[in-house]
Amino acid sequence: MIHPNSLANLKRGRIDPLVQCPHCDREVKKPFLRRHTEKCVKNPEFGTPCPKCGTLKHPDKQTCSTSCYNSLFRSGLNNPNHKRGNNYRTICFHHHEKECCVCGWSLIVEVHHLDENNKNNDPLNLVPLCPNHHQVWHSRHRPLIEEQVLSYIKSKRNIA
Repeated sequence: MIHPNSLANLKRGRIDPLVQCPHCDREVKKPFLRRHTEKCVKNPEFGTPCPKCGTLKHPDKQTCSTSCYNSLFRSGLNNPNHKRGNNYRTICFHHHEKECCVCGWSLIVEVHHLDENNKNNDPLNLVPLCPNHHQVWHSRHRPLIEEQVLSYIKSKRNIA
């Protein structure tokens, strides 16, 4: 219902009448209708399909919603941090138990590369160590655990 004063102003041309967008049925002031219809998301000439779900999206945006954006770019192959193929932790725990080879600690386990080359992901180069023993290995106290670690790797070579 239009207020009586608004109706009087409308007759005098002081208030812009509202008209419906032909695409989304939204009410827009008449002077802004052309601008709205040009950029209306439901306008088939304007919208482009979302790469995730296919619904029409705003051309300035990559997807139609935050949900589609997150599923495309924050996880999976399109994420710049995505690890392609097997990583060294997966390889290590596939061939070794997920526990420190020195003390048997299994709550937090790190993976050490014996030859210090992080590109060499050979299972015999990967050693599961708890954070404490991993730090010991990289310190001047390495001789305290070196014999245990090397004997563990030798036992794994005999099995493999």
